[in-house]
Amino acid sequence: MPSSRRLATTPLAEIPAVPAGLTATVPRQLVHRASVAETFLTGADSIGTDLFSVFAEWPRTHPLHVSPDRSRYEPLLVAETVRQAGTLLAHTAYEVPLGHQFVLREMRIGTRPELLTVGPAPAEPVLRVTVLDVTRRGGRPAGFRFEAEIRIGADLAASAHVAATWTSAAVYRRLRAGRTVGAVTAL
Repeated sequence: MPSSRRLATTPLAEIPAVPAGLTATVPRQLVHRASVAETFLTGADSIGTDLFSVFAEWPRTHPLHVSPDRSRYEPLLVAETVRQAGTLLAHTAYEVPLGHQFVLREMRIGTRPELLTVGPAPAEPVLRVTVLDVTRRGGRPAGFRFEAEIRIGADLAASAHVAATWTSAAVYRRLRAGRTVGAVTAL
């Protein structure tokens, strides 16, 4: 029987417990977002070796992630939720330091649009994430590939395959060769 991976609690140690029945997002820093309003994840559990449940809450209105008529969630919301799940698990389950930079190598998303409808309450998707391959450098995790099934209720609403790597901020700056947000313009 596979043993489950214990999620790191160090980044979460200072956070008070949420009373039963209330929902709070994970700390925005763990998913690399600037605002709590951009943080869609509410928690995660390890359910086996390299197997996790990640919980989310999607807003009923959003300028990027909900259709203009507020009837459907956009596939971009699925992609962002999956990206946040990978980042959260890298920090909490694979002990990637908070200062590290991530490089998304591959992301494939499949959705069932008929299941991405906005209802009277925010959707609460559950992601079942399976980490398939962890790349190591110097004995430490340096990247991984994972698959995710995104369920809304009992329905499989989307699936994803992701490959990502991470590196220290100093190495990332060297890789970017001086290209910063301020120095790069949109095409």
